[in-house]
Formats: sequence, structure tokens, C-alpha cells
Amino acid sequence: MPKKNIPTKEKHAVKKTSKKEEVHSTHSDSHKLPIQPEINVGLVGHVDNGKCIALDESILINNRVLSGHELKNMAISNGKLIDKSINESLYELDNLYTYSIDPNFNITRSKSKVFLQNYKGNLNYIKTKTGREIKLTKNHPLLVNRNGSLMWTPSDEIKEGDFIAVLRNLNIKSNNNEFFNEDYLTKLGNRYILLTKKDYQYIKNKTNNFTNFGKCELEDFNKIKLLLRQSAMSFAKNCKINPEYFWKMNRPKVYFPESIKNKIIKYVNSVEIESIKDNEILFVLKKGYKYQFTKLKDIKLNSDFVKFLAFFNAEGTSSKTRIQLSQKNYREMSNYVLKYINSIGLKYKTYDNKDFHINSRPFVDYLIAKYNIKIGNNRTAGIPPKVLSLDKNLKKVYLRWFFTFENYIVYKKGRTAGIFLIQANKNNINLLNYMLLEFGIFCTITQQEKYASNTKNKTKRIYYQLNISGKDNINNYLKEIGLEDKNKEKLLKTYLKSIYNRGKSRNIKNPIDVKILNNYITKAFKGSIKKQIWYKNLEEVRKNGQASDFFIREII
Repeated sequence: MPKKNIPTKEKHAVKKTSKKEEVHSTHSDSHKLPIQPEINVGLVGHVDNGKCIALDESILINNRVLSGHELKNMAISNGKLIDKSINESLYELDNLYTYSIDPNFNITRSKSKVFLQNYKGNLNYIKTKTGREIKLTKNHPLLVNRNGSLMWTPSDEIKEGDFIAVLRNLNIKSNNNEFFNEDYLTKLGNRYILLTKKDYQYIKNKTNNFTNFGKCELEDFNKIKLLLRQSAMSFAKNCKINPEYFWKMNRPKVYFPESIKNKIIKYVNSVEIESIKDNEILFVLKKGYKYQFTKLKDIKLNSDFVKFLAFFNAEGTSSKTRIQLSQKNYREMSNYVLKYINSIGLKYKTYDNKDFHINSRPFVDYLIAKYNIKIGNNRTAGIPPKVLSLDKNLKKVYLRWFFTFENYIVYKKGRTAGIFLIQANKNNINLLNYMLLEFGIFCTITQQEKYASNTKNKTKRIYYQLNISGKDNINNYLKEIGLEDKNKEKLLKTYLKSIYNRGKSRNIKNPIDVKILNNYITKAFKGSIKKQIWYKNLEEVRKNGQASDFFIREII
């Protein structure tokens, strides 16, 4: 392979590529898309090489799966334009990273730039046997395995039956701090008055533990009013002050009479002010003359919250004022989450012994501001894009719970088993796939059209199915992640046990150079090789010039 075709760190614009697992791809002239009068996103190489994908493709950027549209808007809004021609522009953004391969074909995290091209021409559509698909320009190269030789091949030269490289595993640089927005309180402050322990402690210190209110100004009494969870009208009446006069005093440069202050002091001395603890937030929403008060715990990112999130993403919907969870089968799991809901200061209502409604606009707004939760159902909202930032332990929890709620197991004695999961949201499939790759679990992805089960009128929709099959992948899933449903786990273990002594693997076969294989065996193994676990497949490998992942791993 010519060295000039190997991507280097300096050549990257925006990169989405892969290594290791060769898959069967289909491509022909009939797969070429119509002329595209649109902007495309550049991937690898110098800006004049035409190596681009369409705007509706997904790219792994900064531990998030972004569409080309999102990346384009990010570049134009926040990027620095460093090169421009009539139809092309190159942008640089601070801290923009993606995953690439180095000259030794190792996955690496690389600094990236964004190249935008006003492109009018054909795009090639390529789909692999395992369901990976992409639309890209005819010059965009893919890493192809032809008869055991690796070469960078333009998409226009890829033929049906070629093997192209896709990700087999991925080591994401996780950071839990990237999962939430640090400025969430500022965002919430645009809608709510927020009081924290800092506000409570300030009043407590100024009043000598609520015993002397003589040093308080009107601004302090307004804060005390909120700590008492009272509207301006209620507070004025309790202090035996004309509410209208109290409102006028809150205007700028209005005198605060001593007689009024004494009435307020007399009242606040007679009541007990409820404390705000370290991890609590008091939300105050003003609606006209009325106030709504909600005290919630500032949620910590831990396994309990991740279990709630997985439950919500798998079996929940949301509106501006409500989180709704639905589950009738896994009662122990739902009870665990409902107990957690109570522990953070929320209440829920139960309907039909399976639907649970959390009616709290502050909670919904909090999840949106801090954790990027979107309003809607599984199809429209989906899994939060920053879920890839979770550390591996929290990813395990999330996957274990999400798959327990959403998967179904297919197994008949003597036939292949698998873990299957269907989603209406394609982005969910992408995120789950990337998370599973961190644990060395390779999935196939399929697409099907069927009637939606949650619509009054029969409506056909596109659904995406993620499949975990093959003994290596299933074994890895059970070992690394597992299921809360022990019956399903038992079914999978029964399948694995039934094929434990089989030498054959159902993995996709990889083209190899038989001559190199024979030379390797001669040098690496002295004496008889008949006792090797891979020996029973050796004749077939030599005959077909293809070897399974299992064979390659065992012989190496």
C-alpha cells in the first residue's frame, strides 16, 4: 500500500474511519444517489481531494454522535475560518476531536478540522453485510481487504463482494464531567428564581441564626419570603402590610419605612425558616401574583441516576411538565427507580399499576438544562448524545438496564441465539453500538418497515434493529454487561453451553493470503499442529482463502 494513502494526524479534517473488522459490502452503479446540490462534510486528506460525506451522515465527535448538519452549524457559528475558496471552506474549532487510525492502523483520538464543500454531483451509497451504511463522494477512500492485501480504495472503485474495514472495538476517552452542563444553574435562572444553601446560609449568618433581623434590608426580607415559600401577597398579609404598598417598596429607590420593617421582623420572628441542604435547590416559578415552589436535590451522576435514565430512555416519554414511565413486567426494577424518585424530592402518581407520572416542570427543565434530555418519546427524543462520556462502569449499568427493558432473546434448541433490540430512533442504535464496541461487542444492524404499535391508525414506520449474535459476542455481553432478567441470561448461557465445544465460529470470514498463513504456521508452530483448537478449520481456510475472527485470534 503506498505510504501517501495512509492518513496522518496532520491531514485530518473531520474523520470517521475504522480498522480491524473487514465486512462484506455491496456497491454498484444502481446505488449511486441522485445529484446532490448540497454542502458535504470533509473527512480525510487535503481539502482538494474530494473526500466527503453527506450532511445527513453521523460522525463521532467529542464523544457525541453528531450529524453533518450539526457539525456544519457548529463550524459556521463557533469556528475560525482558516481557508476559503469559491465552493469550499475550512474551519478550526477549539477542542474538536474525533477517532481515527494512525499509520500502524491503531485507533487514536485526533484533533480535527471541519471542511465544507458546496458539492453538486453523485454520491455513492455503500452498505455492509452487517448493516453499516454511508453516503460519500466518489473519491472518498475506504480501507479495503482484497485477497489479504489492505489498500485505500476510492468509493467509486469498490465492488460488491469487497471487504471494507469497520470498527471492531473502540476505547473512548470518557469523562463524567462532560456528561452534564456546568452552566445548568445559569440556564435555569432564566426561568426560575433559584435558592441554594449559599442563600440560606447568608441569611442565617446575617441574622445570627435567625434571632436578630435588625440588620436585614428589604432585599434580605424578599429572600426570607421565598425561603418561607410565600408569595408577595401572602407574605404582606402575614406581616399585616398592605400588599400594594409592599410591591411599591420593591421598586428602585423607594424608601423602606422603619415601621414597616418592624412589622416584618415581628412576623419572621414568629415562624421557622426551613433549611436548604448542601445538595438541594429551591425552584421558585413566578406566575403573575402566584408563586410555585419546588425543592429538589441537585442530582449526582451515579449508578442510581443512570438506572433512572436507562428506564426513562427505554420506557419513558416526556412533555414540558411531566416525565412518564411505563413498565409492567420488571416490577423490582421499576420500584427501585420510583424509590429513587422519592429520594430526590419528587412524588409520582400510578395509573393502571404500570404507568408512573412525575408531574414537575422544574424537574423536566432541570434534566434539560443539566443533562441535555429532550422532550418527546423514544422516536423523537432518544438517548442523550453525551451518554458516550460516561465512564465504563456507568456505561455497564446503563446498557444492562436499557437492554433488560428493551431486548428480546431469540433461541431455539440447536439453532443460533441472539440478543435483539429494536428502536425507532436511528441515533439510539448508533450510540448503543459505540458503547458496545468499548466492550469488544460487535453488532449487526438491520432496518425494517412495520406498523407502529402506539398509533391509533395503522401507520408504517422505519425501525432499526441491533443484533448481538455469535458465541464470542454473546459471551462478551454476558461477561461484561449482563441482564437483570435472570431467565433471559439463563437462556443465553444454555445456548453458549450447547456450542462450547464447537470449533467453528459464525463470525464473518476475512480474506487472507494463504501463502503468508502457511509461512507463519511453519515458523510459529514446531512439531504437530493437529492438537491446536483451530486445526479442524485449517483445511477450509486454505481452500477458501478466508478465516473467521475466532480462527485468527486462536492462531495468533
